Amino acid sequence: MNINECINCDHLSCSDINESGFLVPTKNIKKEKIKILMISEVPPDKKKDYFYSSDKSDYMKTTIQAFKDAGVEVNRLNELEELGVYLTTAVKCPKLQYRISAKTIKNCSKILEKEISYFPNIQVYLLMGDVAIKAMNYIWKRKSGEKVIPNGST
Repeated sequence: MNINECINCDHLSCSDINESGFLVPTKNIKKEKIKILMISEVPPDKKKDYFYSSDKSDYMKTTIQAFKDAGVEVNRLNELEELGVYLTTAVKCPKLQYRISAKTIKNCSKILEKEISYFPNIQVYLLMGDVAIKAMNYIWKRKSGEKVIPNGST
């Protein structure tokens, strides 16, 4: 399944991101195998630095190192996929400045929610930063009326 064929943006007037840089994974994903969903904050400015561009992309280098630091010996994207890991971002467009508004995160959380719905076997969510946490809280607040992650240090 190619997620990029299922996910799009309705261009909800987000002024603090580069909408022309909209990016979701284009790789064919075996959705039933995915058990771990790692959500980073935003895609890079340059597509060549994105997770699924290359094992040597900036995002993949830091992701592989994070897994190694956690004791998981991987060296390539396909090894993460074999472990059932799917990589994505909470916001689907590169940011224009350091901060991203709550409005943009809330808008993008609707896209992320749709993306998550394609993976029926998720057991673990790795939320990599405040933007990912806020996006997940928006999703759960729509579903249950409550945030799933409390304010404060996690």
